[in-house]
Amino acid sequence: MSSSGSSITLSAPAYIIPILHAAAHPSSTTIGVFLSSISTSTSTLPSTTTLPSTTTLPSTTTVPSTTSTLPSTTNTTSGSLSISNIQITDAIPLIHAHTTLSPILEIALEHVIVYAREKGLRVVGVYVAEESGSGGGRIRERIISGLKGLVGGDDAFSLVIDETKLAKGENPYIMYTAPSSKPLDGAVQLVSQDLPSRSLQSIKERRLHADLYDLDDHLDDSSVDWLGNTVVVKAIESQVAGS
Repeated sequence: MSSSGSSITLSAPAYIIPILHAAAHPSSTTIGVFLSSISTSTSTLPSTTTLPSTTTLPSTTTVPSTTSTLPSTTNTTSGSLSISNIQITDAIPLIHAHTTLSPILEIALEHVIVYAREKGLRVVGVYVAEESGSGGGRIRERIISGLKGLVGGDDAFSLVIDETKLAKGENPYIMYTAPSSKPLDGAVQLVSQDLPSRSLQSIKERRLHADLYDLDDHLDDSSVDWLGNTVVVKAIESQVAGS
């Protein structure tokens, strides 16, 4: 556990999906979010929250250049979130082509919030796999700042993928929290210690990244399952079960 007491544990899909997302778009910065289960004993759904339908998205979207803050749409629960032994259930790829705080990112987050609420989950953090030389650190800071309102104040976190560690078959995730730009050592735990090797196997042997989609892919082909990525999730679960 990190010295600050902040820690998260990644399920197999939550660990592997961000890595597949980065592998699917190696020349782009990829961004997605993490979901965690709601504690029904301490959290309730807001009764007045209005969110868009998840059934339709524009087939073509013009994205103006902007660095506006993320939407103020309410997350799945009320109350604050403490980054202490959070169990991360799932990861959802958001974008790879529009990595500023643009309307596309706002749309993606709004639809994820609806999807998460329907599954009894909430958005708890973000992942970023940075394109080399892209200034991804600044992108990460802006997104985390915008996520504060979604996950309950200053308790948002982000994970950044370290490509060097990934290539070595090590846990590649570096954790940052909203109040600090310094990484937290030892904060990211895994449900299985062989997930790093299995993630590489998913890419090199099974090529699961070819079947992973985000909102940018959905805008090109509205039939793709970018929120659930059911084919990929089932393949990951089957791979882990067969270990």
